[in-house]
Amino acid sequence: MGKTAIAINDSDSASTRCPNFLTTIDSDTSVINSNQRITSVGSNNNGKANLILVKRITNILPNSQNINFNTVIDDGVPNNNDNNPNWKNNYLQGQINVSNVKPGDEVEYTIYFLSNGLGKEAKNVEICDVVPDNMTFDNHSYDRNFGMALDLSGATLPTTPYKKLSNAMGDDEGDFYPPGTNPPVTLCKKHDPNDPNTLIPVDSSNNLSGAVLIKLNAPLPPATGSGTPLDSYGFIRFRAKVK
Repeated sequence: MGKTAIAINDSDSASTRCPNFLTTIDSDTSVINSNQRITSVGSNNNGKANLILVKRITNILPNSQNINFNTVIDDGVPNNNDNNPNWKNNYLQGQINVSNVKPGDEVEYTIYFLSNGLGKEAKNVEICDVVPDNMTFDNHSYDRNFGMALDLSGATLPTTPYKKLSNAMGDDEGDFYPPGTNPPVTLCKKHDPNDPNTLIPVDSSNNLSGAVLIKLNAPLPPATGSGTPLDSYGFIRFRAKVK
């Protein structure tokens, strides 16, 4: 299984990385269940900067079940990341669980992020998501060779506008590490197939479906209220096809 991770690297302060984990998305040929995949938030700062994540399924192509993805669903866990009062109203749209997904279906994942530190901006944010082993990354989701998207506009409906990110290394905020390559080993992790409760670093030997890496150029100021300021939150997204 794959995992999404966020690292906040603040060179102005010192501490050890402190990962926290939020359940997100897993998929197979019959079901997509948000309780089987892990998102992590890691920080390397003095404890004041913080970033939280919420991950949702925001589309399935073709949508033969006519699922409504423009809805906000609470994960049912009290005081979890999707309950933070500083999210913009109706922003966290998408489904948590989708059943009856079949080979050939393309799933769009959206990872929402919110800076909610205590008066301190989140700097040098990096987001890594490992594509599930039973899925194939869509290299052309948003244009030819643009398989990722980033939005910091504060749009209520997380559809458009967004910035298309290319799959190439180093030309914009997005990098795609193809299967068999080495993504950042300290950031990108996945579930051990022999022990689903254990997270293991991803390297060329177990990077079976690829990994997405997003590096935000600008610091994210901490949210001071619901949807305020606009650049304190946003989302990234990509698509993958069920094998």
